[in-house]
Amino acid sequence: NRLDFNTSGIVIAAKNHQALQRVTAAFRDRQIDKKYYALVFGRVDNAFLITSKMEERLDQKNKMKCIGTQVLYEIPEKELFLNENKGLCATKVEPLLSNAQGSLVSISLWTGKKHQIRAQMNSVGFPLLGDLKYFSHDSFQYSQAVGFNGYFLHSCFLGLPGFRAFNCTPDDDFMHA
Repeated sequence: NRLDFNTSGIVIAAKNHQALQRVTAAFRDRQIDKKYYALVFGRVDNAFLITSKMEERLDQKNKMKCIGTQVLYEIPEKELFLNENKGLCATKVEPLLSNAQGSLVSISLWTGKKHQIRAQMNSVGFPLLGDLKYFSHDSFQYSQAVGFNGYFLHSCFLGLPGFRAFNCTPDDDFMHA
């Protein structure tokens, strides 16, 4: 698996070819359970699911765009939703702590496209604090005012069928932000 440059947390590597094949199949078949912590701009009070199609932006290098974004507050069963909505990217967001300026959220990545969390969170008005690629004017201003020099996204859990689950606590910079 891969993490964006400023994302901290779990990265998995296979020790042998057989393990690589099993891990690759699990990712391809969306049997992986991936969870992240993120600091986002704005107050998140309720859990929701973000769905959209995603494609590369032709006008900006290394940037994705969300198409047909929807926010679902009644969160469907994951497997059923994915089977009925092939081609959509889905990200489940749950609030952990909030104030008027920002929220710590738990994110379950149901699919895994490039920059999916960052692009989708920005598309629904909750950009990651400190993100200089996917941001709003207000989130940029606030991030600059508090001195954030990068976004706060941490891969905290990775579950693979047939393997043990992996957990990772965020580092001190994340915890003290």
